[in-house]
Amino acid sequence: MSCLQCISTRHPAIGAGLLVTWLAAQAALAAPAPGGADEHDAPGETAVAAEAPAPDLGLALKAAVDETLARVRVLSAHARATDDPQRVAELNREVAAARRQLQRRLLEIQLEFAERRGDAALASELVGILARLDRPAVGVPQPRPLPQPAPSAH
Repeated sequence: MSCLQCISTRHPAIGAGLLVTWLAAQAALAAPAPGGADEHDAPGETAVAAEAPAPDLGLALKAAVDETLARVRVLSAHARATDDPQRVAELNREVAAARRQLQRRLLEIQLEFAERRGDAALASELVGILARLDRPAVGVPQPRPLPQPAPSAH
């Protein structure tokens, strides 16, 4: 089962958020550059931007992904280089946290761009997805500290 299938099955809101993120990145990468010539423009004409060019959504999403991948690579290298099982577990938790943070960051970037474009419907949907990320799903066990062994009564 792929990671996306696993997430989609266990956490439908998160899976939907990842799908929206992927679709937005694909659409942004396929869109013509702001202020560039459109295939429907007459030769020599270019679109005139009314405002300063906005940052590209696809580039913003890619930058967030690249930053997280770099962090995960460093953490994974440290985990492979250590012999301490507790340190490996700690590094693995950091990798998982970095991936969760990336998921949230991608949704936040999309929300920022939706708000800039005035796309209230998408912005509302993204706000809802982000809110659901903040609430643990009902019936999903939450991590708890392991019980410590009782002191010996010698």
